Amino acid sequence: MKNLLYLLDSTPISLKGLKYEWAEESANHRACGLKVHMLYVPEIGIPSQIDITHPKVGDLDKGKRFLLG
Repeated sequence: MKNLLYLLDSTPISLKGLKYEWAEESANHRACGLKVHMLYVPEIGIPSQIDITHPKVGDLDKGKRFLLG
């Protein structure tokens, strides 16, 4: 069971202002900009995968892509 444990988290990065009009196109209700997703494997003690997406990408969708390829 220990080998099956993964931790997935994401955090939005807000980008606002004159230089970031493009970020408003992919905005959701929480963020206008980017979202950083991280898959952490406690067994090895470091993040195993990190990806930057637009804020509409959900954690479950990204987690499936991390694990299934």
